[in-house]
Amino acid sequence: MNARPSKLFYEFDRFRIDVEERRLLRDGVPVALTPKVFDILFELVENNRQTVDKDSLMESVWGEISVEEGNLSRNVSTLRRELPQVRVLSL
Repeated sequence: MNARPSKLFYEFDRFRIDVEERRLLRDGVPVALTPKVFDILFELVENNRQTVDKDSLMESVWGEISVEEGNLSRNVSTLRRELPQVRVLSL
């Protein structure tokens, strides 16, 4: 009998991240996030006990693609709007 592995979730405040489905829920209601905003959120949650600097965050989210730092700032700003009660990264 093959047991299906448990889904991975992160929960904080009123939020729940469904990693497999790449969804953020607020009080059970989906929050619309772009893929990059979700990737940033996931990286921050995965490293919640560590400081994540801009360079490592840009590398983990965009990889080898060359983007300007303003892309990160814009996406973090979007994330802050969606998570108003939660302290999210200072740039």
